[in-house]
Amino acid sequence: RDDGTTQDVTQYARYNSNDDQVAEVDEDGIITANNPGETSIMIRYLSGVGVVNVKVPRAPQAASAYANFKPANYIDEAVLAKLQ
Repeated sequence: RDDGTTQDVTQYARYNSNDDQVAEVDEDGIITANNPGETSIMIRYLSGVGVVNVKVPRAPQAASAYANFKPANYIDEAVLAKLQ
């Protein structure tokens, strides 16, 4: 509508997870975390598409777990920063 009103269209939208191993989404849009990792949920309604990034955290690791890891390049540095 273009008159400024709003309407809940949750029940009419379609939901898909890019990785059900990390998180799944049901037909009502309820997201369930399954395993640590990252995924995206795509929401579609009529011609509109939206994406929600989902992060399921892992158990904390002691800083010493990465003490001997020496990054060889910028990708290693990015991964290490994400793990810490």
